[in-house]
Amino acid sequence: MNLPSKLTTLMITLLLCRTVLANQETAPSAIKNLKTLPGKVLTGGQPDKENLAALKQQGITTVINFRGEGEFTEFDEARYTEQLGMDYLHIPIDSKAALTRENVERFKAALTEHQQDVFLHCGSGNRVGALFALDAYWNDGKSAAEALKIGEEAGLTSLKSYVETLMTAQ
Repeated sequence: MNLPSKLTTLMITLLLCRTVLANQETAPSAIKNLKTLPGKVLTGGQPDKENLAALKQQGITTVINFRGEGEFTEFDEARYTEQLGMDYLHIPIDSKAALTRENVERFKAALTEHQQDVFLHCGSGNRVGALFALDAYWNDGKSAAEALKIGEEAGLTSLKSYVETLMTAQ
């Protein structure tokens, strides 16, 4: 290979590297603990603006937020989601003590109304998974083991032992 060819190859390589690095800087961050459930139901942690726009592009029509009041203040998620043309619901579950039958009923009603193309989130997906587990146990007649598996598939992690306690106490 002659010198001009080598220089051309080097310049192309440098341009490609620059493009890759630029794309990495602007690419949306991944949603923490993103899970995909049947019916195009997604669960996970807190989305950023880019994540919400990407969810809209993927056909998600509803965002259900289970974070407590004031738990997230980086941007107005409700307003931004609605600006994107998606429905937005907020059911605050601000602690494990908020994992009540009443809140599980609110969760079930929201999920019944928005059965598909929905993204449910809290900070990490853990509370969302807890709600799925409790709903499966309290409302769908699943065994504790089945309900916990459903919860884990939806994001249940560190609340697992607390959810088990709620199941056995009832």
